[in-house]
Amino acid sequence: MEIDLNDIDFGDYTFSDDHAVIISFWYGKESDDEFYEMILSLFDFMEGSEIGRYDGHEINMDNTDGRLFFYGENAEILFKHIRTELLKYEFLHGSDVYLRFGGFNDEAKDIEFKLELIHH
Repeated sequence: MEIDLNDIDFGDYTFSDDHAVIISFWYGKESDDEFYEMILSLFDFMEGSEIGRYDGHEINMDNTDGRLFFYGENAEILFKHIRTELLKYEFLHGSDVYLRFGGFNDEAKDIEFKLELIHH
């Protein structure tokens, strides 16, 4: 599946936000169709959001693993906003989540944990 970047409206994105949510995941599938379906879904989910933005991804050429990048004014609120959407994709379960509370030069606090379903 190929994404046409001309179909994505980047006009709503501001690039001055400091906090980050980075998801590191294992994909390991031969076909990248599910991955790119998720990417389109994330763009749609975040479009017009005032909480933050989906800033893109990287995935190894052999589809083994990759990262998703989100930025906003508050990493905790942003993660809580995207968590349910991320958990729709089974290959993201158990992914490493990194939250950074500030810019790279701010000696920002950060936290790392696993993306997991919470069973009640």
